[in-house]
Amino acid sequence: MKIVARIETWALVAAVGLVACGGSSSTPPAKSSGKKDADEGVIRPVTQAQLPVAHYATGDGNVGFVLDRTREPARIRMDGEKDVIELTKVEQRDPNYRKGFDYLAPDGTKMLFISVGGDIQVFTGRDSFWVNSDKKAEPLGNATVAGQYVAKKTAKQSATEAVAQKSVVTKLSMKPEDSENLAKVGSAIASAPKELFVRLTPEGASSAKWTPNGTHSYSTSSYGESTWDKTKTGYAKYGGRLVGTTIQLGAPNRLHTETMREFPTSPAPGTPGLVWTVDGSLVTFVTLDGGRYVFWLPEGDKPAFEDGAGSPASWPPPLQHSLLSVQDTHDMAKVSAIPAQTAKELDALDDGWWSCINEVWKKADADIKSVERTQASMKDKYGKASGIAAAAEQDAPKKCAPAKKAIEDGLVKVIEARNAERTAIHEKARARLR
Repeated sequence: MKIVARIETWALVAAVGLVACGGSSSTPPAKSSGKKDADEGVIRPVTQAQLPVAHYATGDGNVGFVLDRTREPARIRMDGEKDVIELTKVEQRDPNYRKGFDYLAPDGTKMLFISVGGDIQVFTGRDSFWVNSDKKAEPLGNATVAGQYVAKKTAKQSATEAVAQKSVVTKLSMKPEDSENLAKVGSAIASAPKELFVRLTPEGASSAKWTPNGTHSYSTSSYGESTWDKTKTGYAKYGGRLVGTTIQLGAPNRLHTETMREFPTSPAPGTPGLVWTVDGSLVTFVTLDGGRYVFWLPEGDKPAFEDGAGSPASWPPPLQHSLLSVQDTHDMAKVSAIPAQTAKELDALDDGWWSCINEVWKKADADIKSVERTQASMKDKYGKASGIAAAAEQDAPKKCAPAKKAIEDGLVKVIEARNAERTAIHEKARARLR
C-alpha cells in the first residue's frame, strides 16, 4: 500500500519525504492516535486514495492528473487536457470479496482503478501505471464531459429481466418457498393472469431438473443395479433407489436416494407452468400439476420459455416426476410444504435402518472380542475375526432389508398422497386454461 503522511501543510509533506514509492502492498493504514488534529503535531499516515483531491503522477512523471473526490461523482483532468471528465464508480470484486472500484468515463473507458487498500492505478491507451500523489491540487470545477456510464445489457441479461418480470414472486407477492407448497401452488395457478403462464422450449426443458425443494436437483444416473422403465413398481416406479454408504463393520450407515440408471429427470418440451422465482439467472419453474424444477437460463439467444400455456391438448402428461427422499420431506416440513408429523414418521423409519445396521455391527464386534479372548494363535484369531467381519458386512444389507423396504413404502405413501393433490391441481388448471 502506498502511504502518504497527512499533516497540516503540504510543504512539510514534501520536506520530510513521507510520500511512499509506487507499487502495491498489503500494509494496513496506521490507526488514528485519537488526538484532535495536526494542531498538536500529530502525523497520521493515509493512503493515496484517502486524499480528497490531489495531483498524481507515475513514477517517471510522464503521466499525471488531478483527481477530485471532494463530491460525487468523482472528476478527473489529465495533465495537458482542458476537459474535466465525470467518472462512474463501478465495484470490482471476486466472487467472495471486493477488490476495489473501477472509475469509468461517460463512454465506458476505464480511467482509474482504486483498490480496497487505497492504491491508485491509471489507464492510458493499452498501458496502466500505479501512481502516487506528488503535489497539492485545487478541487476541479464542473465536468465538461459529463454523464454516468450505463453498461449495455447482454442478451442474457435482457432475457433474465424479462423472465423475472413474469415470476410469481414478483407478480403475486408470494414467497420463494411457497413453490414447494401444493396449496400455494394451486392458489397461484388459480389467480395468475393468463399472460403469466409459459411453456418450456426444448432448450429450457433440457436444462431443467426435477428439484422438489431448495436447489438440490436430481440428475439422470448412468450407473446403478438396474435400469428404470415404466414397468417398475414401488419406489422404483418413481425413479428412485435407496443406497447406503459403504458397508463396513463399525462404520455409521444411512440410506440416501439416487435416481435409477437412465431415469429422465428433465421435463418434456412444451410443459406449461409458471416461473416462480428468478435469482440471478437461476430459475425455479413450477408446472401446472405442482411439479418443481430448477435450472440456469441457457446462454445464447435461444429462449427457455414460450409465452402462454398453449392448448391443453398439446400438454405433456402430468406427474412427469414425483421422486422424494427422506431429506426432501425433512426440508419440506420446515417450510410447511409437508406435515411435520409425516417427516417425523419417515425420520423414524430412517432410524430403523440405522439401528438395524448398528445391531449387526454390535453383535459382530462382540463375537470378534470373544475370539480375541481365546487361547488360539494370533493367526487363527485374525482369520476368525476377519471372517466374522466379512460375514457381518455381507449379512447386514440382507438382515436390514425390511427396514429399507419400510422407508421405501413410507416415501411411496407420501409421493402418492401428493400426486393425488397434484392431479386435482392439474385438472383445475386444464379447466381454467382450455
